[in-house]
Amino acid sequence: MHKPFLICIILLSPVIGNCQFYYDDSALVSGSSKYLVNFYNKTRHDFNVLYNGPFHYSYPMIKQGSPYFSGEAWQKGSVVYEGIVYDNVLMKYDLVKDQLIVMIGEKGHMPLELFSPRIKEFSYKDLKFIFIPRSSPLSLKEGFYQQLSNGKITALCKTENTLEEIIVEDKLEWKVTQKKKYFIVDNNHSRTINRQKDLMEAVKDHRQQIINHLKEQKLKFKKNKEQVIATATALYNKLERQSNE
Repeated sequence: MHKPFLICIILLSPVIGNCQFYYDDSALVSGSSKYLVNFYNKTRHDFNVLYNGPFHYSYPMIKQGSPYFSGEAWQKGSVVYEGIVYDNVLMKYDLVKDQLIVMIGEKGHMPLELFSPRIKEFSYKDLKFIFIPRSSPLSLKEGFYQQLSNGKITALCKTENTLEEIIVEDKLEWKVTQKKKYFIVDNNHSRTINRQKDLMEAVKDHRQQIINHLKEQKLKFKKNKEQVIATATALYNKLERQSNE
């Protein structure tokens, strides 16, 4: 047996017996130690607690829309589940059930539904979603919210899809309708953003600079509400950081 492998077994043996454990702390692990941690996590991938939910059944044939945030394709991203980070996870975000679905293996056929309150956040590509629990001081419905920006203030989007039955030429079909709600969180207080006036009130400390920037970018609230909210709050947070330096 090669010495590096023997060292790996010795270092990891105290925790191998605990199948609920998955180590990941990039702030504390680097170099050869990080290699050992990655090796351990990889070798016990199929046994970790993430892949332990109920089976996710497919929806009926849908003619309009999709129940999932990014369509039918599986996305590869990361999940923070029970305080543990899992990378390179195949996932779909089900907007009808407000649940994260994960797939075991690249070519697997076992989609599983994760228990939402155990998820702190998940992300893929440039999208990030956080879970707001019922116990939160924020007056928001429990569930997942897309984080559009983060800093002194945080912009959130809640997307909800509804599955509806429709009759087309005497045949029963299904369609998905979607609605979005936007919020800005500041000091554990949330406000709903329905109009540009609501947004400007939330960023009033840097109102004129933000208005000028939106004009330069030719962004209009009515045409692209989500991008305007994300851009305005990101600039607000940047200006706040600069004023505190």
